[in-house]
Amino acid sequence: MDSIQIPSRTSVKVNAILNAIRLIVNMAFPVVTFPYVSRILDPEGIGQINFASSIVYYFILIASMGIPIYGVRQVARKREDHAELSKVVAELLLLNLTCVLFSCILFIGFIFIEGGTARSDLLRKLMYIYGISIVFDPLGVAWLYEGLEDFRYITIRNLCFQVIALVLIFVLIRDKNDVIVYAGISVFSSVGSNVLNILHMRKYVSFRDYVALHPLRHIIGILMSFAISISSTIYLNINMVMLGYMVGPHSTGIFAAANKLTRMVLVAITSLGTVLLPRASFYVSTGRQQQYIDLISKAIRIVVLFSFPCVVGLELLSSQVIRVIAGNAFLDSVTTLRIIAPTIIAASLSNLLSVQVLYANGREIATLYITVIIAAINIVLNLFFISSFKYNGAAVVSVVTEFLLLIILAIFTRHSGIRIHIGIKEILPIVVSTTVMGLAVKGLKYVLSSPVMNLLICVPAGIVIYTVMLFIMRDELVMEIRTRLINRILKKIG
Repeated sequence: MDSIQIPSRTSVKVNAILNAIRLIVNMAFPVVTFPYVSRILDPEGIGQINFASSIVYYFILIASMGIPIYGVRQVARKREDHAELSKVVAELLLLNLTCVLFSCILFIGFIFIEGGTARSDLLRKLMYIYGISIVFDPLGVAWLYEGLEDFRYITIRNLCFQVIALVLIFVLIRDKNDVIVYAGISVFSSVGSNVLNILHMRKYVSFRDYVALHPLRHIIGILMSFAISISSTIYLNINMVMLGYMVGPHSTGIFAAANKLTRMVLVAITSLGTVLLPRASFYVSTGRQQQYIDLISKAIRIVVLFSFPCVVGLELLSSQVIRVIAGNAFLDSVTTLRIIAPTIIAASLSNLLSVQVLYANGREIATLYITVIIAAINIVLNLFFISSFKYNGAAVVSVVTEFLLLIILAIFTRHSGIRIHIGIKEILPIVVSTTVMGLAVKGLKYVLSSPVMNLLICVPAGIVIYTVMLFIMRDELVMEIRTRLINRILKKIG
């Protein structure tokens, strides 16, 4: 066990910076590639890709069986005990292998049944390619590195494979028949990262000391996490699957363009939540309730600080964003983007409340009940709205269910006795600053005619105006950041 090297516990700020770098790369990747890929593969090709990957993702969830969420919490709690950490990782990997085998059997059966339908040969090939991830995604033990807060390794690894994928896309994707090639590149990037994770794992855990393993002791925990994951994924991904089955690949592609843009922003805003889970679990397990509440309160304020202006920006510049990033073939996505943009606020706050508050405090049952109810409502509403309004109907359902989820989570959080400190005093400066920014951007938009110039001028101008207004309104969080920066500069000078 002497060879095991557990990383030192770095600050939340350092982890947030590292995770932000990783997420900026993740955001930059689709921003750079999607304008190129969407113009070549057109809505039909994009729809086929998203439909196939959405279906396969459910089998990946079965193979993962809730271990990614459960594993982060267990690793964070056992990180100080090397022997126990290795034992927990070994037990979870055994369970993972069993679930992967079971999921592969289900997937083969699904492909066999699907092959007897009128589905296209291209769709089946896409499912075969994305199906490779059923084996490698769950066994990539990303939960180990997140639980150990080794975000430096995660960031470097992610950057390397994103760069490789970027080069391959621009070299190999040449016409609309390269849908299969694009899927292969996507899977290669994911599989490569996971293989590297498995090899790198030996740095932190050792399986040489064979001890009595009891993997079944984790069954209840992972099943609870799996139930939460599958139900939450249903209401996040079912729109794509139902559009593919009920309408077709073109409508799926139109919805996918708007959904991808909102998800890009959402992922960036929820980055802090990813680095908070191990720290939040650690505070809860060690009884540091006040530190935990302060951490969550600040996280919510940060989410609100960034989500409000992002939603307003997308609402005002939706046409320009779609034209520049997706292309004229996706102009139908403009209205869809305007409809779905507010989910950024609801989904980012819901993520914090469900994962960092209820789940971190061991209230998995409450989280499960809520997500199951929302998933059921989502499916029922989609049956009516998609048949009548296609991709726009799917967008409306996304907004309704996301805000309904947020309201229910907030009620459960309050009734759980967890008091989060945030009120009008914290929200008002953000609302006023966002309003002023929105009015300024709206004025600039009518002066500029070119979509590209609109984005190049309106986005930076909006950021500057929003930031200045936050200072004028003396937003507590912004003033705190300013004070810390000034003190750090003075300390270096002195």
